Amino acid sequence: MQIFELHNYLYKGECEMEKEYIHEEMLELEDLELDEEDLLIRAGKTLG
Repeated sequence: MQIFELHNYLYKGECEMEKEYIHEEMLELEDLELDEEDLLIRAGKTLG
């Protein structure tokens, strides 16, 4: 029984770490998208 509980505990921990990692990746992607939009706007102003 203890091994099963330990496995569940570790699995939960890994899931939380994975969620945190995915969240950080998503935030980075959002930042990149904003940068891309900003660059397109600046390029449009420069060309326009």
